[in-house]
Amino acid sequence: MTYLPVNSNGQIELQAFKEALTDDTILVSIMYGNNEMGTLQPIAKIGELLENHQALFHTDAVQAFGLIPLQVSKLGVDLLSVSAHKINGPRGVGFLYVKEGTKLEFPFHGGEQERKRRAGTENLAGIAGFKEALAIMRAERIAKVELYRDFKQNMAAIFQKKWFGF
Repeated sequence: MTYLPVNSNGQIELQAFKEALTDDTILVSIMYGNNEMGTLQPIAKIGELLENHQALFHTDAVQAFGLIPLQVSKLGVDLLSVSAHKINGPRGVGFLYVKEGTKLEFPFHGGEQERKRRAGTENLAGIAGFKEALAIMRAERIAKVELYRDFKQNMAAIFQKKWFGF
């Protein structure tokens, strides 16, 4: 397992990523957006670097989902995970995007209705709640992004004034 350092903006350096990538690398998993700083990683650029590499590419897009457009075809990811509770949906519901042709081995077997990937009954109430949260998110996304931008600017101004006096 390799952990990459981040720069002063909280992003990994693409050169350091390239240097850490080996023929033995089988999975790259990078958080798209940081939940504390709001830093976004260069997922599409990493996807380009992995285009001809054997490693599967996963991004945890839980924090980015609902705030920035996510087009898996442009990101170059094989796997992308999202959780409903981050867009005010119910806890315990989410989805995993799996690029067509990506082979995964599942720890549980069964469930003919789920292509033998998951046995058991789906949480239909949770899925319906996620669907409603998606509709609300779409309607409120622009306003929420602007609100978060204002929060960030206000926090930066407070920080500068407190620590640097201007």
